[in-house]
Parts: sequence; structure tokens; C-alpha cells
Amino acid sequence: MCQTIPGNFERPGMARQVTITGYNMNHVELLPRRTLRSQILNVMLFLMPGCVDERIEGPVPMIDTIQPATGIQSTVISIQGSGFSNNINDVGVYLKDAPADVILCDPHTILARIPPGATSGYVRVVIEDREATGPEFVYQESGAAADFAGTGFEGLEDKDTATSRFSFPWGAARDTQGNIYVADRGNHVIRKIDTEGNVSTVAGTGQPGYQDGPAVSARFNDPVDVAVDASGNVFVSDFFNTCIRKITPAGEVSTYAGLAGAIGNANGTLSTARFFGPAGLTFDSGGNLFVADYFNHRIRKITPAGMVSTLAGSTAGCVNGTGGSAQFNAPVGLATDAADNIYVADGFNHSIRKVTAAGVVTRVAGTCMAGFNDGPSLSASFDTPLGVEVDENGDIIVSDSNNNRIRKIYSELNLVVTMAGNGTAGSANGIGNDVMLSGPADLVRVGGNEFLILDINNHKLRRITID
Repeated sequence: MCQTIPGNFERPGMARQVTITGYNMNHVELLPRRTLRSQILNVMLFLMPGCVDERIEGPVPMIDTIQPATGIQSTVISIQGSGFSNNINDVGVYLKDAPADVILCDPHTILARIPPGATSGYVRVVIEDREATGPEFVYQESGAAADFAGTGFEGLEDKDTATSRFSFPWGAARDTQGNIYVADRGNHVIRKIDTEGNVSTVAGTGQPGYQDGPAVSARFNDPVDVAVDASGNVFVSDFFNTCIRKITPAGEVSTYAGLAGAIGNANGTLSTARFFGPAGLTFDSGGNLFVADYFNHRIRKITPAGMVSTLAGSTAGCVNGTGGSAQFNAPVGLATDAADNIYVADGFNHSIRKVTAAGVVTRVAGTCMAGFNDGPSLSASFDTPLGVEVDENGDIIVSDSNNNRIRKIYSELNLVVTMAGNGTAGSANGIGNDVMLSGPADLVRVGGNEFLILDINNHKLRRITID
């Protein structure tokens, strides 16, 4: 039975204070007496049991199991329990605060897809306004691959990114405007991909050789890598011409360091220095240009003043140390971190090495023996890594060429994990193990967690997004 509603209803025009069985409600709005009584009665009918039908609550959801308990983006997990719903619109699944995509549900089962960029945490199931927390799901980063430029057929065609053609593109660099420069090794030219997706030839004729001068008539011989300085000059490691070339924004090509066809390891001025198979290039924050001198097994340094020296390395080997006491074996890819440390894809040592500004060399990952194995950095295995890049967290992304995989070295965890690729050479996009690459070489970071991969045997550039 409903309770009596006591109250003192004053005449219209006065502020009213109405006490209703323990509820104190202050009203300043001027209402007619009948309207006020009606509103108060409606409030009491809603609040007091016995006056209206009680709200019918659903069962409390409970989570028994989650399978699998670990996975990458787009992993579909099966949540088993009770108190769920047949109505997919009533069901929410969250990994911490990241909403998953619910794709099927019934009172005892929910299937949900893990979103990209999630973090490890407890799984929550929300059924309308009721929720349950279940076991922890461990989120693993992975790489999602998509084509960026090239058709996959070898050739030299300047069109848009979807219809252009390359020939064994090996190295790339990004300028301050977001344009991508490519060392198109098999075509002996330097290409440019602008921010609108147009591909053009910056320098080179398409025929191997050696020629300085206007970009349209200049010749290169297997250019391997490029680097761009703050002024927009493009530097080229002209591998079989054994020298470093420079392309100005005005389109003039010159020999920057070394002498074409002259093999050696001499240091000194730009004109007296000698190289033997210059490969990877990278700048530090001071404008110093570093060169992976492949056949000399050295890392060379060129200062803005034009002096060439050996930062580290001597003869072939896998030895840590300082300067000339350290050994590399066919170093290829280079990258610089925020502290101006140089990371080296030490190709035939199947390892990733670190060189400080003082020339101190350590092994970051790999065993100096070819193989494939994820896990602790110094026991993980690579097979001829050709490219390295450093992300915003200081972690290292590696093109593990003969393993046809993209790997990540978590610096703080000292852990190596495969991001993309399954070991089989091919050309397939997808996520994680679904991705297929063929001899990936250089990497270039294009922003955030996105990288371009020079997929040399597929004659294209691929975009890898790590989430």
C-alpha cells in the first residue's frame, strides 16, 4: 500500500518547501497547486515500492574463460560465461578502456575482435548497465602491411604510386617536407615520391655508369642508399662507383666524397678519402654523415667541414670494442637515435650493432650466426639483416632480409619479436604472419609507428604499421 504524502501546499506565488517521507525538495518555480500535487505524486509513485511494478533486472554476467589469452590486433577471442545477451547491441567488450568489436553473442558466448593499438589488461564485458571483469588478455604488437608504391613488376615508369615501376629499390630517406627519395638500384637512378603520391626520376638515365652534371644526364652504378640534409641536398651511396654523390635541389649532381672507381679506405679530405662499396647512410643531429663502408667493414664519418674519418671497424669479424679494435662483417643499413648513437645492420654477422659518438661498439641483438629465433636480444637470431630504423621509443625495427621478416628489438626489455612476415618469400599484405615479403632491405620511418620497407625482390615499397 502506498504511503500518505504529507505536505503543506502554500498558495501560488510563494516559494515552497515540501517534505515527502524523508525527501526534502526545494522548489522556487511558481506552479499551480494541482500541477504541483500531480508532480509530487508521480515522483512518489516512481520511488516507493508497491506503487508501480518493480524494474526487472537481467542476470549478472559472469566470465569463466577467455581463449586465446594472448594475441595481436584483429585476434578473435571467445569469452565463455553466463548472463550475456542475444542482442549484440546490448553487449560491450573492453580490453582495459579499448572497445573491441563484438561480432557474435548469446547468453553464454561472446566473440570479439581485438582492436589495433590495444594494451594488455583485464577483459570487461558490459551487458547494458551490468558488467563483469574476466582474465587478463596479453596484447602483442604486430605489423600490418599494405602496398605503398610500385606494381610488383620490374621497370622504370614514373606515374602515381599505384602504377609506377621500380627495379630492386634498396634504400630510401624522407625529407623535411615528407617527400620520399628512393635509391632505385636496378634502374641506377634516384626516384622521388612526393606527398601527393606522384613518382618521378630525380637523377640518372637508367643506364649504369659514372657522370656528374645535370641530373637528367648524370649516371650512377648501383646506388644503394640515400640521405637528405636540412637544406634538401640528397646524398647517394654509389656502390660500384665507390663514392658518395650529391644532388642539389637545383638538380646538379657532383661527386661529394671519394673518387669514382678508386678503391681504398684512406681518410682525409673529401677528395682524398677512399671507400669500397659504400652502402647505408645516415645523418646525426650535428650534420655529420655516416657511411656503412661495406667491403671495408667500417663505419665512416664525414663532417660538415668535409673531413672523412673511420668511426669504428677494421677487418672482418664480430668483435666489440672502440674504434679500430671493433670488427664488423659487411655492414649495410644505418640509423641514428635521439642521442646520436648509430645502429648498424651488420649483414654477414647477422646482428645489430650499436656505435656511440665516441666509437664504442656493442652488440645489441643477434648471435653473429645466421638463423631465426625470437626472444632475448643476445640469443635471438637473424639472417642477413639489411635495414634498421629507430622508433620514437628508442626501439629498433629491423629488416631481416633472408628471413623475409620485419623484427622489433624492444630496447628496455632486451627482447626481439617478429612484427610481420612468416619466413616465406612472397608478396602478401595482411597482419603479422599473414604478411609475405621478399628480401626486405632498407627501412624509413614516415611518422608515428609507420615505416616504409624497401621490398627489393618485389620491386615495390611496402607500408608497415606497427600496433
